Amino acid sequence: MDDFDLKKILAFIKLHRIRIYIAVLSVLLLTAVLLFFFGGAFRARTIEVRGNAAVSDERIIEEVGLYPGDHICRLDYGSREKRVMEMDPYIKDIDIDMSFPGKIVINVRECSKTAYIRLADGYAAVDDEMKVLDLCSDYTEEVRPLISGIDVISAVKGKKIEISNESDYQKMIIVLGAVLAADKNSGQADGYSYFENVLEVRIIPSGNIFLMLRLPSGSVLQVKLKSIDNVNEAMSWLINSITEVPDKFESLPDGTLDMTGDEYIYRPYN
Repeated sequence: MDDFDLKKILAFIKLHRIRIYIAVLSVLLLTAVLLFFFGGAFRARTIEVRGNAAVSDERIIEEVGLYPGDHICRLDYGSREKRVMEMDPYIKDIDIDMSFPGKIVINVRECSKTAYIRLADGYAAVDDEMKVLDLCSDYTEEVRPLISGIDVISAVKGKKIEISNESDYQKMIIVLGAVLAADKNSGQADGYSYFENVLEVRIIPSGNIFLMLRLPSGSVLQVKLKSIDNVNEAMSWLINSITEVPDKFESLPDGTLDMTGDEYIYRPYN
């Protein structure tokens, strides 16, 4: 290239330098944008699940359908959240957030299991809104507290259980709530929880309610209640008596405590 051609090029650059600068900056900016959106910053490197207990991280990630390497800006988060809530009754709410660079956070709010309800052929775990969270056919240590004595019309996973007399169910929930309140007020000495050791709450046609409770000694106490009137005071008396005077109960075998009258009467099983 001779001096004349070089001078022409320099003159052209000088004349059009602003346009050239703009073009170069545009190319650099476009390259940066492409690298930013299609590079590693917008690819899922890690997926973190928070707030779950009943449902495992692996299952939630599988149901959401997110995997390392997915482009986090191309996902329809709303439809994925809705699909997961419909697929698993334990999941009450779910929110998927992007956290740069390359991180997806799945925040989960689960339904809490309130009790199990005895069915004709098994057991149904329900939450506080009577939604069926799970169904099982065999009795295990996890099937508690168990509610029995009510007529179940239909129990479908993910839907509200149908029973013929909901007032009976509510009575037994009130009894469980009274045990829980008294348990908390007692301080749960030595880490023992009376509520967690409630085996069964059963109502019979006469209206009497039976509460089966495993005591710290290992023996089972069946408490007979006439109604839910003053049930909070009754459970507070029972648990405080066991906690404050342990010798009175530790030596007792399995038996029944009748709390339907003015005087409470204990009878051991024969």
